[in-house]
Amino acid sequence: MKRLLILLALLLCCAVAAPCALAAVSFVPFELTGTGVTAAFPVGWAVVTPDTVENNMKWFSEESAAIARNNMLSEGVLAVAFSSDGDSLRVLSSEDDDSVLYYDIDRYTNEMRAAIRADFLDRDAWALTGYRFANAEWTNRDGQRRILWMDYTLRYDDTIVARGLQAFTVRGGRRLTLQFRTAGKVENADETMFRNFVAGFVFPAPDAEKMNLLPVGLTVTGGLPEETNQKKLTLRGKTEKKATVTASVVDADGNTTLCGSVAAGSDGAYRLTAELPGEGDWQLIVTATKDGYADSSLTSLLKCKYNMMPVNFTSYLSGDVYDDKLVLSGKTLPGVKIQCIEGDTNKTAHSDSSGNFSFTLDRGLTGKRTVVLAMSKKGYPERRFVIEFNRCWAEGAYAAYLQNQAESLSYKNLVEKGDRYAGRIVCYDGTVEDISSSGTRTYVRFARDGDAAMQLFAVLDGGEVTVSAGETAQLYFRVTGESYTMSMLGTDGEVKDVALPAVTLLSLEAAQ
Repeated sequence: MKRLLILLALLLCCAVAAPCALAAVSFVPFELTGTGVTAAFPVGWAVVTPDTVENNMKWFSEESAAIARNNMLSEGVLAVAFSSDGDSLRVLSSEDDDSVLYYDIDRYTNEMRAAIRADFLDRDAWALTGYRFANAEWTNRDGQRRILWMDYTLRYDDTIVARGLQAFTVRGGRRLTLQFRTAGKVENADETMFRNFVAGFVFPAPDAEKMNLLPVGLTVTGGLPEETNQKKLTLRGKTEKKATVTASVVDADGNTTLCGSVAAGSDGAYRLTAELPGEGDWQLIVTATKDGYADSSLTSLLKCKYNMMPVNFTSYLSGDVYDDKLVLSGKTLPGVKIQCIEGDTNKTAHSDSSGNFSFTLDRGLTGKRTVVLAMSKKGYPERRFVIEFNRCWAEGAYAAYLQNQAESLSYKNLVEKGDRYAGRIVCYDGTVEDISSSGTRTYVRFARDGDAAMQLFAVLDGGEVTVSAGETAQLYFRVTGESYTMSMLGTDGEVKDVALPAVTLLSLEAAQ
């Protein structure tokens, strides 16, 4: 499901006074021309559409009517009504691929409706708009079928500037949002008025000619394979009950071969055995069909080679990776020896009795990374996969990670027992004594607070150091167990070779 931010991105705000008490409110119909929608707004409220903005600019803060109108159109505002006290009722309309395809909220699956609710309650997704939704619940009453009701606050710089109520549904291929907003507290009378407003809303009449056939739906457990050393494939998954599931392959010349067919059970589950024409590189197509539904298909590129050790990844890393956990996993033959190699780290494991394997990588190593998976099994040619990706962090996430991972380590143990603590993340406060560089490496000589003799070399491969020599700073580093020898002037005035701990620089920030 796409995020629903488009529904309410930066909705029009107006300066409002105290909320009005609304008891026994009367409503008058208002037809939204060309939409098939009629809204019943409270009597006495000023109703403004994009075409009537020019005569109602007292309700808007924009510099001109043209800007206000364009804002309404871009936000999907069909109409907004204002009370004398500045409260407002809004009608918004938009569409996405799902609303066009499924046409009506009752044609959405339970899972899709649950996803819509979850989207509204996802604070991070709405953070940039200032909206924060709560108490979102689907109802099916008053003859209006399914509507998602919720409360919300609108914030600016963490200050609540408005509160309100909102109702959401999908009708006639469009997402429709009805919204009440006030600058004060939402009173019981406001809730009653809003529910009456929604109850009086006339949604577009269903048009059977505009309703697309719904997709039959199709899943394959574990995904479609990309490699096999067997002539027969067994595919399992779910679709509509009693739907027909077929598997076909297409060769490089475009020739299609039917490999198998099966009917799904009364619960929609299926088990399909597909017999391949032989070795080769194919396009595998799995399709589900059922009368009254649109076909659903899944495709993948498939290599079949009988003497090959097949490897099908279920979790793979490439491009910019922001994931909290870094996992390489997949399925091959049982008992395959697998080495996961990154730098000096070499993890060895064997695939289980079902061929499954999984490696969790160090999530703290930032930047461009290369991981090699070397696989071997008696009787099969070895396989080797080089996996390259760029480890990235969302703003603030890396600092939080370092703070959480940092452990205590004395300077004495760092010097004398560095090997024992290799890999540990440590934080020191101190002073940047010197900065130098060679090639892509930057070297920072850092003195820990309390004793200028407690110095170390922090090495950064690539990247930029933003702190200057002489500044106090906070240093996060990874212990390597290595040392760096340099010539230093001693307290006795003599130059001596001194071995300083050499560590990996993770973060260096000037003291606040």
